[in-house]
Amino acid sequence: MFTLGVIGLLLITLFWPFACVPIILYSLLLCIDSSLRNKSLWVGLLSIPAAFVQLMGYGFGFIESWWKRCVLKQDEFSAFEKNFYK
Repeated sequence: MFTLGVIGLLLITLFWPFACVPIILYSLLLCIDSSLRNKSLWVGLLSIPAAFVQLMGYGFGFIESWWKRCVLKQDEFSAFEKNFYK
C-alpha cells in the first residue's frame, strides 16, 4: 500500500501540487521522531531515505511476488527459483 500510495501521489502531484503534502508530512514526522529518539538531527535526516528505501523495496518485492503467483499463475517453486541463498 505504501509503495502504490507514494507512486500515486507523485503522479497526482504533476497535476495538483498539494498532493505531495502527505509524503512531506510523513517525512517530517519521521525526521522529528528519529531525531528525538536518537538525539541527533543527522540521524533523523538519514532516517527519511532509509525508511523510503526499506518500504519501497518491500512493496516492490510484494508486488513482484503477487504478479508471479496470482497473475502469471506460477506455482510457488517456479516463481521464486532465484533467491539470496543460491
